[in-house]
Amino acid sequence: MGENMNKMYDCSMGSCPSADVRPRVNISNHRMQAKPFDTWGPRTIPDMELILVNHGSFMLELGEQVFTANDNDLLIIFPGERHTFKSLKEEGSISCIHCDLFAAAQYPANRIEPARLTRNIDADLCDGFRRCAEAFIKTGPLREPLLQAVASEIWLRLCTRWSPSELTPPSSLTAQMANHIRDHYMEPVTRSRLAAHFHISPQHINHLFKKELHTTPTEVLHNERCKQAFLRMQNQRMSVKEAAEQTGFCDAYHFSKVFKKMYGFPPGRIARFFKAQ
Repeated sequence: MGENMNKMYDCSMGSCPSADVRPRVNISNHRMQAKPFDTWGPRTIPDMELILVNHGSFMLELGEQVFTANDNDLLIIFPGERHTFKSLKEEGSISCIHCDLFAAAQYPANRIEPARLTRNIDADLCDGFRRCAEAFIKTGPLREPLLQAVASEIWLRLCTRWSPSELTPPSSLTAQMANHIRDHYMEPVTRSRLAAHFHISPQHINHLFKKELHTTPTEVLHNERCKQAFLRMQNQRMSVKEAAEQTGFCDAYHFSKVFKKMYGFPPGRIARFFKAQ
């Protein structure tokens, strides 16, 4: 991996931190229904996605690579990968977790190499996806700790299936900046504002995000805004315009454009594919 060893993810090698990870969940859904030949993509997403096939047969296309997953199989899509995901000849259902991986400095830097396709996930791990989705829709001061605890359990259970490797986690400064963007997603969080708040140059911010998170500050902001809009449209059945207004987008057109680029389908399809939870 050479100079890319400091990336939190390395898309070409598929390496991630393991026991020191505290995943931050962006989207979590359980048993999303899919009709024959439903297709997501081609698309590129800014975070990692874990896809558990609850029932049916699905295909993931990554360039010339093709992976087919069936009942209780798990697929991983890394940030920045252009891919297409589709159901095959029968109706099925999937559970999805979009997340960012952040390392806790007090934990040892053990590393794993995630499998792109993990077969026959056990029942406890499958149930973790259900509990993650339930924690995701809860409100209250303990929502984030509970959500992180469930996601961490899922990640650690997966780590037992994978082999060790070496990778340096992102710095505390970079993780703090990413969290600051998410906490202030309704505000115009620009590079200049970040630079003033954290006392570093805008150019160095870009360098850190690219090197350690394999993304940009703008993509982190768009990801958080789209996540918040997703929840409002799914659970409160807001219109595209209402969701855009309440999540910091300048208008519905810009929101729809960003959302489709991120998730591979327009926000208007949320009502069809995602039931209110």
